Amino acid sequence: MFLDEFIKTPTALKTLEHLDFIYISGSPCSRSIIKELHSHNIRPVSLFGTTETGTLASEAEPGDDTTDYQKLRPSYGCVFEHRDGVAYEMVQYRKPEFERWQVVFMLFPHLDRFPFGDLYVVRIPCTNSFESKR
Repeated sequence: MFLDEFIKTPTALKTLEHLDFIYISGSPCSRSIIKELHSHNIRPVSLFGTTETGTLASEAEPGDDTTDYQKLRPSYGCVFEHRDGVAYEMVQYRKPEFERWQVVFMLFPHLDRFPFGDLYVVRIPCTNSFESKR
C-alpha cells in the first residue's frame, strides 16, 4: 500500500499534518497506519462505491482504529436491510432532499430503490456500523 511506505519518510507526516482528513479506498488500512494518522490529528475516511452509485464516504466511530467498517452518512439515503441470519444488504432509497448525493438515481431515474447486492454483518456493539463480507 502506498500510504504504508509514504508515512515512513521523514517529511511525509509533516506534509500531511495540515489535512483534516485523508481518503482511503481499495482496501482497509492497517491499524498501525490509522493510529499514526490519528496521532497527528489526521482523520482517515474510508471510501467505497460502485460504478452505478459513485463514491460513498464512511465515517469512523470515535476512537476507532480501523477502516474495516462502514458507517455511512445519512445524506446517502442508504440502509442495511436484513436478509438472512446475520446478513444484511445495503439498499439506497431515493430521497429528494439528498438528490445531490444519490448518483445512482441519475443513472436509473425510474428507480426509487437500489439494492447493492453485497452482504454485510453487524458490528457489535455498534449497531450502526457494518463489516463487509464479500
